[in-house]
Formats: sequence, structure tokens, C-alpha cells
Amino acid sequence: MAIPAPPSTLRRTLQRLFVAAALAILAAPMLVHALLPAEQRRGENRAPAPLPAPPASLAALPAWTTATDAWLRDHFGLRNRYLDVQDQLLFRLFGTFASPQILPGREGRLFLASHAAGEPYRNSLLRTSCGIAVPPERRQQIAQSLAEVLARTDTVHPGPTLAILVPSAAALYPAQLPPWLERQCRAATPLLAGIVEAVPAPLRPRAINLLPVLAALDPATPAIPPHNFHWDGAGPLRAAAWIAETQFHRQPAFALPTRTLRKRSDITGFFPGLRIMGDVVQAEETRAGVATCIGPDCFTASLGPETARLLADLRRHESPAPQGRLLLLTDSFGAFASAGFTPYFREVVQVSLNNLPQLSPPQRARLRQALIEEYRPDATLFLFHDWATTYIWTILLRDLLGPEATP
Repeated sequence: MAIPAPPSTLRRTLQRLFVAAALAILAAPMLVHALLPAEQRRGENRAPAPLPAPPASLAALPAWTTATDAWLRDHFGLRNRYLDVQDQLLFRLFGTFASPQILPGREGRLFLASHAAGEPYRNSLLRTSCGIAVPPERRQQIAQSLAEVLARTDTVHPGPTLAILVPSAAALYPAQLPPWLERQCRAATPLLAGIVEAVPAPLRPRAINLLPVLAALDPATPAIPPHNFHWDGAGPLRAAAWIAETQFHRQPAFALPTRTLRKRSDITGFFPGLRIMGDVVQAEETRAGVATCIGPDCFTASLGPETARLLADLRRHESPAPQGRLLLLTDSFGAFASAGFTPYFREVVQVSLNNLPQLSPPQRARLRQALIEEYRPDATLFLFHDWATTYIWTILLRDLLGPEATP
């Protein structure tokens, strides 16, 4: 029987290198996780899963392993870079996204499909905007609450009050929806048109559906940029001028300077590693002598620091226009329109009410006193996008215009 020859030096070296490489490959994830831990994901609107405590019994072991898996998914090394690369590949190669909250449409348009992840119905924002998900009786309820807001505001101050209803992209650009969703929307009554129609006749002229105004803009400068959820640029500026001139019968005191900027899509807030850019016309009110102050610090003296911090989305413009005070009570769409009113009003105050329910009763009372009784606007606009119109009037009646909000 022949005795096998001992392995050569080269063969032994290759075997050792193979074993070392295999061990390195197996150890690499652990080393990366230990040496390059994940940071909080930029723009991730949730808290990462916590590290679970060790199981106290065998019965608790399955729950512990599930919780550990969740923790590892949120904390593995280089997580942010991995997700950035994934977002880039999905969009650049396949035109899609990791999140079901973004729906690619036609002609390159992107739609925000829902305001919250994990909603029971996919595309709930789009279905609501174009009217599929809002039956006639619900539109009637919304219109009644809107009318009550206008009526109650009339008792607070004598200036004119309007409800400005801004269509989102599904209502404004239905032809750019995916074909299956466009067919559904075409068969429904658009939400804003249905609400305005249901407002009692005496108040109906004060409920303004901006869809005809925005739809008339040049397609080269759409009201909502193709990759945005919010309106921006020409849309809110044109809307502000149209409202001031046709509804308040004011003439501009000066021409508002503008310039075209390259801006990042607001939808990419869901995907921090993805850069989707577009050209947007922006107001440059400071070149016209308008003093603009943005953020809580501008309202600390009038609202108190905590109330101003909670509201967060606040701005004040002081303009060379000869007279007039405008109050804009809005959602996040309001910030894009406020500068457009500066040629028509000497002072413009914009307050987003997205966080109004977070205020305590004394804070809400102070807000009402500061904005309505002390500021004493000559005109008030409630400006909200279509989804917000389904709930905001009830919140306003409860938290701002109701008895408990009175100082």
C-alpha cells in the first residue's frame, strides 16, 4: 500500500489562506457591526428598535429572538450606506422605491401615496384626493365643519375670511397617475369640488378650490414640481397673487423678484441617499425690501418659547406695501405661499397648525389671543391641501375656535 506524499509547502499555504479567508468572510459582518455601528437614519420618521433584555424563561425565547432580529435590522454596521445604495439602485435602474408611500406615475411624476406608513389601504392619500375614498355623506360633513369655521371666525374679527383648498398632485394631474388609478379617479367626484358644492350657498364663495387656477399654469412651470409632494415655485406665487387681487381686490405695491433655483425633491426626505433635483422659481422678497423672519424664535415673545417650538413652522414678513395685515393659518403648504402675499399686505404672518393638537389648553388660548386679538388681521386665510381638509376643520373648532380655547 502506497503512503501518500506529504502536501507541498504551496498547497499548505493555499489551504491556510482559504481557511483564513473563510473565517474573515464569516467574521466581516460582526467586525463591521462592532467597528462601524449604524447611526440614526437621516429622515427616518420613527425610533429604531431597542435592544431587548435577555429572556427570563424558555417561553420568552421566541419573543426575544423576534425583538433581536428587529434590533439587528435597525443597527447593523454601515446600515445608512447600504440603504442609500439600495435607494439609488431601485430608482436609477427600475424607477421604483423601497417605500410603498411613493408611487411612480407617468411622464416622470412621483406621487406621495399616503401620509403614514402601514396604513390599511394602499394609496389612501391619492384615493382621498381624487374622491374615491370619500362618499357624499362624508363630503357633506366636511363642508358643514368648514362652514362653521368660517361663521365662527366672523364673530372673532370683522376682516374677511376665506378657506383656500389646495389640490394635491393626484387631483391636479390625474393624467399622470398610473392608468389603473386614473380610471378609478375619473369615475369619482373630486374631493375639493365635492366639498365646495356641499358648503351652504351663502358661504360657498368663501370656500375656494384652487384647482382651476393652478391647472391653468404653463406646464413648463407646474404648480407642483414633478418630483414633489408640496406645491412650490410658480404655483403658490400665482395662487397668492390671484387670491389677493380677485378675492381681496388689492393691487401689488411692487413686483416680487424671483429667480430659478435647483432644488431637491421633498419626496427624497424618505430616501436621504437619493438626490432628485428640479428647477423651481423662487420668490426673493428680500430684494424688494421685505424683512422675513422664519422659525420659532420669531414668535417667542408673542406665543412663549414652548408654544412657538411646538408649532415650529412659523414665519413673518414685513413689507414695503402701504397697509394691511394678513393671517395665514395653514398646513405645511402655507410656507410656500406666504412670500407671494408681500406685495399686497404690509405684514404677513403664517402659522402652520399641523401640531395644534399638541398644545395644551392654555397654549391654545394664548395662540388665539396673539394671532387674532393682538395681531388683529385685516384678512384671514385658512389654507390647507385636500387631504387635510378631511379633518382640519373639526380640529380648528375644537382647539382654536372652541370655548376651551378662549382665554
